[in-house]
Amino acid sequence: MEATSMPLETPNSVWGRVLSIQSHVVSGYVGNKSAVFPLQLLGFDVDPVNSVQFSNHTGYASWRGEILDGATLWDLVEGMETHDLLRQTHVLTGLWYMEQRFAWCPTKDW
Repeated sequence: MEATSMPLETPNSVWGRVLSIQSHVVSGYVGNKSAVFPLQLLGFDVDPVNSVQFSNHTGYASWRGEILDGATLWDLVEGMETHDLLRQTHVLTGLWYMEQRFAWCPTKDW
């Protein structure tokens, strides 16, 4: 069976589509966990990418989890590009760790 391209625009996509690259915590509300739903309520379609995935907010004495590196993010972007999914009209970014910063240049016109 041949894969077909799925349309990204839905009736709820009033204001466009957001690529949201932000942190995520299992317990609590920061980054994508606190941004996606309000943006959807405002009429945006949201494609979240978690720049970190931690057990809890870093305001606690300790936390566990992982940080997304540049190579992995680029792999996700290339996967989206392969299937013509880079159609976002907005990019929203959040938490970046100094040692994990990287330049990200989209290969398509936004």
